[in-house]
Amino acid sequence: MDLTESLKEGARGSAGRNQHRLRSLLVVGEIALALILLVGAGLTINSLRRMQSHHFGFDAQNVTVAQLHLTGSRYMVDAPTRDIDMRYVEPAVASFIEYVLREVRALPGVENAALAGNVPMGPSASPGVGVRIAGNTDTEGTLRRAEFNVVTDGFFETLRIPLRQGRFLNDHDVDAAPWVAVVNEAFAHEFFTGREAVGQIITLTAGPDERPREIVGVVADFTQYSPRISVRPEVYTSHLQQIREIPGNFQGQRFRPKLIVRSRVALKAEVIARIVADFDKGLAIFDVRPLEQHIALRGGPIRFYANALGLFAVIALVLAAVGIYGLMNYSVIDRFHEIGIRLSLGSSRALIVWLIVSHGLKLTMVGLGVGIAGALATTRLLESMLFGVKPWDPPTFSFVAVFLLVVSVGACVLPAMRATVIDPCVALRRE
Repeated sequence: MDLTESLKEGARGSAGRNQHRLRSLLVVGEIALALILLVGAGLTINSLRRMQSHHFGFDAQNVTVAQLHLTGSRYMVDAPTRDIDMRYVEPAVASFIEYVLREVRALPGVENAALAGNVPMGPSASPGVGVRIAGNTDTEGTLRRAEFNVVTDGFFETLRIPLRQGRFLNDHDVDAAPWVAVVNEAFAHEFFTGREAVGQIITLTAGPDERPREIVGVVADFTQYSPRISVRPEVYTSHLQQIREIPGNFQGQRFRPKLIVRSRVALKAEVIARIVADFDKGLAIFDVRPLEQHIALRGGPIRFYANALGLFAVIALVLAAVGIYGLMNYSVIDRFHEIGIRLSLGSSRALIVWLIVSHGLKLTMVGLGVGIAGALATTRLLESMLFGVKPWDPPTFSFVAVFLLVVSVGACVLPAMRATVIDPCVALRRE
C-alpha cells in the first residue's frame, strides 16, 4: 500500500471514529432526555394518584352542585353611596332560598340540600374578612383575616362535615335572634389557641352594620380549594342574618349562591331549572354537575401535564432504545475483525457479550448522570403543581433510572448475541 492509500485509509478511519463519537453523543442525549421526561411524568402521575386518594374532609359522593344567579331589582337595589359599593338585599332573596330548599328537599331520593356562597373545591368568591376578638384592641390594619362563607341550615349535614364542638347553624338563626357563627378547626386553633372557641364573641368586617357574633360550633377542617393549599381559618354565618345590607365584595354569596344536593339518585339539571323557573322564569341556572367532577377538574392541569409528559417520554424512550440498538449494532460491525481475533484466541462467547453490553452500559450511565442533573434542575418548574411529592422524589428518580438501565441492557443484548455467532475464519479474512 503506497502513501496516498495509507492517508486515505487513515482519513476513513478518522471519519469513522468521529461518526461513532457523534452517534454516542446522540445516544447519551436521548437517554438523558428520556430520563428527564419520564421523571416529570412519574412525578405528575404520582401527584394525581395521591390527590385522588386524598381525604378531603367531606363526602362528595352522590352530591350535585348547581350555580344559581339572582338578578334584577326584585332581589337587590343600590344602597346610598358609602365608603364601599353596597347593595340592599330585597326580601325576595330569602323567599327564593326558602322556596328552592323546600321544593328540592321534597324531590324523591333527596336526602338533604343547602345553599352556600362557596362550595368545597370551587373558586373562592370571598376576599376574606377581618376578625376582631371581643376584648382585643387590634386596629383595622392589624386584624387577622379568615375565609367567609354564608350558608343555610343543612350545609354541613349535606356535605357530611363532622361537628367537633357545639352545634350547626339552623333555621332559628335569624336576624332578630342573637347573631352567631360556626368556625372550622383551623380558625379555632389560630384565634383561640389553648382556649375553647365555642362561646367566644367575634365581630367580622363583613359590612358596616355588622354585630358581634357568638361562636356556637366548631366543624372539622376540610379541603377548601385545592389539596395543595393548606386549610385556612374559615367562619360560616347564617344567610338569615345580616341579609339586608352587604358590601359589594360579598354580593356574590347572596346573589350567586350554590345549591348543594345530596340524593340517592342522579339529579338532573332540568329538575332544578323547573323549580327555579316556577319561582321566577327570569332567573338563571348553570354549571350543574356532581361535586366529584369539581374535584376532578382541580386535578385537570396535573392530568394534562402527566399525559403530555408521558407521551413525550414514551417517544424519547423509544428513540433512546433504538439509538442504543443501532449504535451497538454498528459497534459489532465496526469491531467485526477484532471479535474474530478474540474468538480465535479462545475468548468465550460470554466475554464477547459482555464486551458489547458493557460499552452500551457505559453510555447509558453517562446518559443517566446527565439526565439526573437535568431532571433535578427542570422538575422544579413542576413544584407548584405537585401534591404530596417533592420535585426530587428519590423513589421516582430511582425507578426511572433502573427502568432505563433495563431498557438499555435489552437494546444491547441482540447485537451482542449476534457478535457471538461470528465465524472467526470469516472475520480474520476481512481486512
